[in-house]
Amino acid sequence: MPADQYDQLLRICERGSPEFRILMGACIEDPAGKRSERIAEIRCEKEDVERLFEVANRLSLDAAKAVVVAAFIPVFCQTAGLALL
Repeated sequence: MPADQYDQLLRICERGSPEFRILMGACIEDPAGKRSERIAEIRCEKEDVERLFEVANRLSLDAAKAVVVAAFIPVFCQTAGLALL
């Protein structure tokens, strides 16, 4: 998910909440070396995705979409036999 949306999610989660702990485990990547293109990779279980979606949905529609897309693109690629780069 875009790192700016990740940052927003992190700000609205209560410290110590399950959602905050999930987000704190993210890996922030900057593939192009530009802060504006950072992405957050969050590895979690399906139940965790549902929790993150609920929080993101309170924040904004774009953040909620980012959670859904980030969660299901790998599943789609694996099902379709595509490799993630």
